[in-house]
Amino acid sequence: GASGNAAGAPVSGCRQCESAAGKRAPVLWQDDLWAVVHKQQPCGVVGHLQLLAKRHFQGPSAFTEREATAIGLVLRRCERALERATGCDRVYTAALGSPASPHFHVHMVPVYAASGGSAGGQPP
Repeated sequence: GASGNAAGAPVSGCRQCESAAGKRAPVLWQDDLWAVVHKQQPCGVVGHLQLLAKRHFQGPSAFTEREATAIGLVLRRCERALERATGCDRVYTAALGSPASPHFHVHMVPVYAASGGSAGGQPP
């Protein structure tokens, strides 16, 4: 449902809450709704970012109006920054989630021509 955790308070044992607090990955940017972290090895590739909601919900149907308005701007800024910083040819963006991880998040993975268009690879 849309209720999630009150006011974005961290939930004990939640991997995404730990990430948003900088305990699992470096927080690159955050506001009261979202946090952006750099995914670390072995999961991430160079430049792999993750956008995390600060409250718990399964997907976009549960966005508040503020979350719905803000997410596009945050994704655009992140992808533009990735393109400038890494020289990637494009960014794969995917929102994933499961009942075992009820914390909406989006992966942004740089893709390089040298990788044949598959996710990952290394910057030129």
